[in-house]
Amino acid sequence: LTGLFIVGFFYLGYVVSTLAYTFLISLLFNFEQTRQWKRSIGLASLTSAGVTLAGWLFFEKLFDLYLPTWEF
Repeated sequence: LTGLFIVGFFYLGYVVSTLAYTFLISLLFNFEQTRQWKRSIGLASLTSAGVTLAGWLFFEKLFDLYLPTWEF
């Protein structure tokens, strides 16, 4: 999964690859803990949105580093 994130980061950019990666990781852990699909998907969605936004703000606004975008 981490290898796919690295490849996705290059081709899809930060937002898409980070949303997908953190969603899948969070879904795995939430479902393992709760065994409820709907709750796990909701929590994974919130977690992935929060992590992606926090990471973007951290790099772009705090350090003035521009993250990659779509590269087709």
